[in-house]
Amino acid sequence: MVLLDIKMPGVDGFEVLRWIRAHPEFSYLLIVMLTSSEAIADADTAYRLGAASFFVKPFDFGDAEELSRTIKRLMARPAARPKPPPIPPATLL
Repeated sequence: MVLLDIKMPGVDGFEVLRWIRAHPEFSYLLIVMLTSSEAIADADTAYRLGAASFFVKPFDFGDAEELSRTIKRLMARPAARPKPPPIPPATLL
């Protein structure tokens, strides 16, 4: 799972999300957008680009509980997406 902000220095979260979704080897990643943007257009764009969820920060206590429930729900989903590639064994030099 990746927690991703929209407004970052250098490159915005939408570009990062586009890059992740353009690489099939990362198709298993769940992307949750955490941003200060309250713009409906930003939420729509995030979902269109493949985000699994969208939260506006800062959080109050209820928002943090909702984020926790959402993350648990997303992580418990049946394997509808590819599994991550295996980690190669360490090689000795």
